[in-house]
Amino acid sequence: MNKRIYAVAGNPILHSRSPQLFFAACEKAEIPAIYTRLYAENAEEIIQTAREIGISGLNITAPFKESIIPLLDEIQSDARKIGAVNCVIFENGKTTGYNTDFIGVSDALSSHRITISKKNCLVIGAGGAAKAAVYALLKNGGNVTLVNRSADRAQKVAEQFGVATIPLAEIDSILIKTDLVISTTPALSPLFDVTKLPQHATLFDANYGNSPLITAAKVKGINTISGEEWLIYQAIPTFKLFFGRATDYKTMFSGFAKKQQKKSPLFVGFMMSGKTKIGKQMAENTNQPFYDTDELISEDENASISEIFSKKGEKQFREIEQ
Repeated sequence: MNKRIYAVAGNPILHSRSPQLFFAACEKAEIPAIYTRLYAENAEEIIQTAREIGISGLNITAPFKESIIPLLDEIQSDARKIGAVNCVIFENGKTTGYNTDFIGVSDALSSHRITISKKNCLVIGAGGAAKAAVYALLKNGGNVTLVNRSADRAQKVAEQFGVATIPLAEIDSILIKTDLVISTTPALSPLFDVTKLPQHATLFDANYGNSPLITAAKVKGINTISGEEWLIYQAIPTFKLFFGRATDYKTMFSGFAKKQQKKSPLFVGFMMSGKTKIGKQMAENTNQPFYDTDELISEDENASISEIFSKKGEKQFREIEQ
């Protein structure tokens, strides 16, 4: 049975834990599928590459959740309202964009029994993840304020959703009255002092790596929700979109919890496409050994590649190569 291909696309992307989540869920459901990472310079490159290699579905992460929208054939209603897509389905030659990020926010909050109705909520950031967070909070009846490093960007998103925004310099004045903060900015550059939050507040950080915000909040005894929960709770409905099958938090968390193993990259391509040159450069930069199959074959056969082709033919060469 041919395995369908799925991927998470972004830049950077090697840190993504999505493959582990989907591997675990596919394995339990006995679904034959491949899930990998796709690095791209722009949204156009994502769609072109996905079509060329026959990808059936994509997760979209930063910084392409908004820029990919004009390239899609159809946009599901929630994704259109949010103005961001984190899931793309390729079917019958058409692309359809969805947003499950807002579901991830709602379900993560529900799992902690946190109600949002009439609560003061602060969203940090103004990208695709922040938009999904604002949308989720509004759907749950929250009073939302948006803060971002770029005031113009914050104002634009605030107007889109009809929420308040304040300058970053004034953030301390609102932190003391906040019940929930959702931070969607990079972990290494937090835009606020979490210790200014009241003791009853909750901090929800979209980052699932080492988060200084989560660490500081825990020291003060503030309730926290980690980014891994957002990641998993958005992946559950995405899995249903991809495969038409249900999965659960426990299954996906088992994949997330597995230690990432270092894997050796394999360069495959046409002759003279640059495999050897790029491979050697990467091996030098990452302090890894480099092996050239042509060199190994020549050594074993005591002949050049052209001589092997001439005397034994391409079929036998491919068998030796394999």
